[in-house]
Amino acid sequence: MKQILFLCSGNYYRSRFCELYFNALAERSRLSWRADSSALLRDLSDTGNVGAIAKEVIEKLNELGVESLAHPRMPKIATAKQICTANRVYAASRVEHAPMVEEHFLEQADLIEFFEVEDVPIMQPEEAFELLCKDVERVIEELTS
Repeated sequence: MKQILFLCSGNYYRSRFCELYFNALAERSRLSWRADSSALLRDLSDTGNVGAIAKEVIEKLNELGVESLAHPRMPKIATAKQICTANRVYAASRVEHAPMVEEHFLEQADLIEFFEVEDVPIMQPEEAFELLCKDVERVIEELTS
């Protein structure tokens, strides 16, 4: 099974949405790919996030007909091994995440592609989800063609 990795700052909102949406679409398409996601921040204790996953993610997945997890895992921090072993790696925002990649994963930087989806409050969830859906659907289309 091939692996795709989605990255964002706190592994709470954008990357988690991409992981769960990708896995649902991959399963429907019978692709032998699975997604995981992780945080680029090195310390998640001061993010202000409440719980395991943003409620907006669960709401949007439900709206899209994707079953949400009964007991979602807590956010986790990305490792160089994860990045190196994934077949594809995407970070949510070049502006926000390229500096984190350069600081923490310079040797793996060329393995990471970037979407252009900003975090709240720069981009509101509805706009972000619209772009993330298009990005994930584009990746699925690339993998099926």
